[in-house]
Amino acid sequence: MKKVLAQICFILLIAYMFPLMVVMALIIFTLRTVFGLERVAIDGKGKYVFREETFVALDVTELGSVSFKQQGKSWFSIDPLPGGSRLNIHGSPGSAYAWDGCSPKFLILGLAMGTPDGAVNPKTGKPITYYASMAHDVLYQFRKQLKGTVTRKQADRVFLELLRKDGFELAEVYYRAVRLFGWTYWPPFSKNSTPKT
Repeated sequence: MKKVLAQICFILLIAYMFPLMVVMALIIFTLRTVFGLERVAIDGKGKYVFREETFVALDVTELGSVSFKQQGKSWFSIDPLPGGSRLNIHGSPGSAYAWDGCSPKFLILGLAMGTPDGAVNPKTGKPITYYASMAHDVLYQFRKQLKGTVTRKQADRVFLELLRKDGFELAEVYYRAVRLFGWTYWPPFSKNSTPKT
């Protein structure tokens, strides 16, 4: 009797789940084809990968006249400009800089879920938050090497500035989110101490 009941439950579960799986597959197909998600360069770990054989030069006023260069291979540098700075993020087809766009993100059935990165920007062919999230993640990731020359607030303001430049309508909402939750990714430390990563 228990075996028959278990088989009936299994058949009912499959009968219930099959239509949901078909609907999910149709939604994923629609998102990828109609909204162009297949054009977004995401690797198998749910991260964007900057593989272009070039660098992105992002002019920002929020950093003031900060200058930063690393010795050896560097993913980025900051050059002072009159009235601001230029954040240079270097790409490479071999070992490229990778980040997860606007955090948090996770993959379900091959579809990136979490904080939306916005519609594809027709000027760049990338999500509208692509460059803002790239710059923000670089500043957060390399905060130890920056040794306090860039504060968390400045990094968040760079994010806001670049979102506004790209015309993202939810720029203020995303900025408020990084101001509220960004501290979890930016532990406090002094210029002479090593941060906990």
